Amino acid sequence: MLALGRAEGHELPEEVLALITPLLRKHINPFGRDHFDLARLRS
Repeated sequence: MLALGRAEGHELPEEVLALITPLLRKHINPFGRDHFDLARLRS
């Protein structure tokens, strides 16, 4: 999504980018299945 915005000529300041995290939504599957990689989270 960020790459698409940049391709369209939009830029976000580093201060804003520092606040964006995929962790709030990356694990959510719109089809009702959630996946948590526990091995990766523990390391």
